[in-house]
Amino acid sequence: MNGAYQHLHGIVIGLGSIGNRHLNNLLSLGVGNMTVVRRPDSHNSQFTPPANVDVQFSLAEALAMNPDFAIVCNPSHLHASTATECLEAGVHVLIEKPLGRCVGPDEQRLIDVASTSDRVCAMAYCMRYHPAYRLAHEQIRSGTIGRCLYAKAWFEGYLPDWHPWEDYKQSYAGLKEQGGGVLRTLDHEIDFMNWVLGPAQSADGSAINTGGIGIEVDDLAMYCLHHPDRVTSQITTSFCRKPASRGFEFVGDAGVLSFRMEEGKLLRGLHTYHREQEMILDLANYDVNQMYLELASAFLRAGFEKETDIVALIDAGFCSLASIQQIDGDRFETTI
Repeated sequence: MNGAYQHLHGIVIGLGSIGNRHLNNLLSLGVGNMTVVRRPDSHNSQFTPPANVDVQFSLAEALAMNPDFAIVCNPSHLHASTATECLEAGVHVLIEKPLGRCVGPDEQRLIDVASTSDRVCAMAYCMRYHPAYRLAHEQIRSGTIGRCLYAKAWFEGYLPDWHPWEDYKQSYAGLKEQGGGVLRTLDHEIDFMNWVLGPAQSADGSAINTGGIGIEVDDLAMYCLHHPDRVTSQITTSFCRKPASRGFEFVGDAGVLSFRMEEGKLLRGLHTYHREQEMILDLANYDVNQMYLELASAFLRAGFEKETDIVALIDAGFCSLASIQQIDGDRFETTI
């Protein structure tokens, strides 16, 4: 337990799967006082806060308790307005992805408020803390495989298996009005490519409803991001694949860097080597919760130890959403 955080009071807004994970991780990091904000009509018995965690049924009541920070985990279409309310109350904010449905009035207001606030406003892009993704960032930035020519990333899973305790068709990921769909829900890969290769200057592609799992929104997205220096990344995300697959590949003028989550090995092959790819990281026994713990720790350090360079700030979420809107801009009304 970290005694440095014992005096802090945090609130978690929304107690679904990810909200519950953040709550337990913050408690394990030593945050002394936690409050959960959930709907008064919530019947989700899957996640019950520990006895020492307060429960409030309105954000206004929770903010009146003068918390130090907030984690926004409610449905996607509420992220921006909720985060703005927290920032205006003087609270550091960590926002689950995506930033919202589109770059609309709520999202633009959040950007404006965050730009003048002295509070940290960050995005919960946890893949930045996964060892393979973090090492890939270092390898590409240091030129290990030469100049990156192009890249690929994918995250293909099976939505009906994600939360067996709920009807996936009624989950936020499956509902248009809540900002669902695979393009928006799985935007980690967009952030990863932007983080490694630089913010996308443009994007194009498709978000498709295959009808494969019976949801009302897109369940397959295939698109390209166009980064600085003529580098293009190709991304595929899906709610329809079983078994799941996730990974990336960077092709440089001196070699290739690749990772498949199922195998847990980060491989590097250089054109000058007349041998098989070299394994530079083996994650056979990696506990995926570790990256969420590191994310939470980085957010606390950014807010209370001023280490803001270790988190993805709100601009990263805005950049991802701007690309999403270029790919699928006709689904929601927009101001840009």
